[in-house]
Amino acid sequence: MFEDFTQRGDFHEHFVLGLLILLDKSKKNPTKSNLMYLCIFMLLSMSSSRELAMTLNTPFVSAIKFDMELPVECTYADLVFLSTYKLIHTGPRLLKPIYKSIVAVMANIAPYTRKLSKEACDGLMYLVSVFTRH
Repeated sequence: MFEDFTQRGDFHEHFVLGLLILLDKSKKNPTKSNLMYLCIFMLLSMSSSRELAMTLNTPFVSAIKFDMELPVECTYADLVFLSTYKLIHTGPRLLKPIYKSIVAVMANIAPYTRKLSKEACDGLMYLVSVFTRH
């Protein structure tokens, strides 16, 4: 039933945006770690969808403010990669047990991503350096 709901044309963009907003607002509050876990697991479940990954290539145009500098020409894929970078870079260490799930979200989306901004690539390179150290 949930998957039927996810087949709506604009669902992916709105739902992913909502999850990313929740993650962005919660990352500086360690008491909201359960909410962040839930958002990440929902992203993980949704990221296995090819349709979602293809939809993330659409331009992100919104007046919503995030706790990060967004590139001028930003796609939803850029937003996902930048959000995960910021989540790991500045988020609570309580998320460390689910870093593999966060990486899996990016790995599921990456093959369908057509282009990334310089900022998203820098964040991705930071994550590669962090995960290769451990």
